[in-house]
Amino acid sequence: MEKVEEIVNYLVKDVTSKYKMESEQIREYINQYVIEERDLLSVIDDLETLDKIKKTKVFKEFKKKVNKNVYYQLKTYNRGAESDKISLESKLSETYSEERFKELVGEVIKTHVSSAERSSSWEDYFSCISKYLKSSENVLDIGCGITPIMIMKYLDEDFNGKYIAVDKDKKSIETLNKIISWRSEDKVNAYVWNLNDGWSKLYQKTGIEEYDFAMMLKFIPVVLRQERNLGDVLNIVPAKRILVSGSKESMTKKVSIEKRERSVLMRYINSQGYRVIDELEWESEFGYIIEK
Repeated sequence: MEKVEEIVNYLVKDVTSKYKMESEQIREYINQYVIEERDLLSVIDDLETLDKIKKTKVFKEFKKKVNKNVYYQLKTYNRGAESDKISLESKLSETYSEERFKELVGEVIKTHVSSAERSSSWEDYFSCISKYLKSSENVLDIGCGITPIMIMKYLDEDFNGKYIAVDKDKKSIETLNKIISWRSEDKVNAYVWNLNDGWSKLYQKTGIEEYDFAMMLKFIPVVLRQERNLGDVLNIVPAKRILVSGSKESMTKKVSIEKRERSVLMRYINSQGYRVIDELEWESEFGYIIEK
C-alpha cells in the first residue's frame, strides 16, 4: 500500500503542476483509477521502487490516461459530476431561507468553469462594466452561461432596463430561470438561443431590435475556433456597444493564452470595422469595449 500511495502522490503532483485542479479532488480521482487498474497494481507489486515502476509501459500508459481524462473533464464548461449538478440544480426549485439559497447558488457556480474562474473577482468584474450596464436600457448577454446569477446581485435601482441572457445550453437557462423566479426578478430574462438561430429568432423571443450594450464574454475566440461557419452571424451584432473578452490563461492548463486571445479579438474587431473605446481587465480576463 505504501507504493500505491507513493504512485498516487507522484501523479497528483504531476497533474496539479499542469492542470487547474485541486490536489484533493485529483487525489480522489486517481485513487479510484488505480484500484481499477489490475495491470498497474501487478507492476507495483512486482517492482521495488517508484523509479522502476515509472519506466514501465503499463505505468506510462496509465499516466497518459489520467492526464487525458483530467484534460477532457476540465475542458467541459459544466465540469461537476453530472449527478452532483442535477442534484444541486434541482434543489433550486425547493423552498429555502435566503441564506441557504445563496449557498446553493454558490455551489452551482463552482460547477461552471467560466463562472467559477470569476468567482474570486466578481466585484472587480462588475466595477469594470457597471457604468456601461447602468447607462443602458437594454443589455444582451450572449453565451451567458450562469454569469447573470452574479450580475443580478448588482442590478440595483440604478439599472431600470432589461437584461436579456441567452445561451444554447438548456441546463444553464433552466438554472437561471429558477433563480429569476425565486428572486421575483423582473429585470432579467433568460432564453435558449444559438447563433445558428439568427438574430430574427432572438427578436421573436424578446421584441428588442437593438441593444444599448451587449456582452460576449470569452465568446468570440471559442466561436471562431470551434464554429467558424457561424462567423457571419457575428458580423451583425444588434448592439450599439459591445464588450468582448478573452481568457488570460487556458481553461485546463496553467499556461498563458492571453497573447493568442488578444490576437483573435483584434482580428475580429478590425475586420468588422469596430473601434476600441475602452480596455478592461480583471483577474482571469481582459476585455475591449467596442463600437462602430
